[in-house]
Amino acid sequence: MPKRPGDDYHSYPSGHATFGYLCAILLAQMVPEKRDALFARGREFGMNRVVDGVHYPGDVEAGRIDGTLVAAALMANPDFQRDFADAKVEVRAALKLD
Repeated sequence: MPKRPGDDYHSYPSGHATFGYLCAILLAQMVPEKRDALFARGREFGMNRVVDGVHYPGDVEAGRIDGTLVAAALMANPDFQRDFADAKVEVRAALKLD
């Protein structure tokens, strides 16, 4: 991808894709009933960066891997686990799933 004047970043990996996949992973653990839709949206979020012409598909794939690794690291943290459990209760209640 050609560099534009004023750009001082590289496309690899996609931070947007990392964020999209991370959100999909965490939300799918909160609301497994919506897993397929959440992962489809996470994938779309990343691929929109390709459509916008700011990333290559490989950048988005690297973002998926990054998002997965970040989710695993977060879920290994006891403080995060406690906060996540509280957030899961709130999300499920807001969606009237429990």
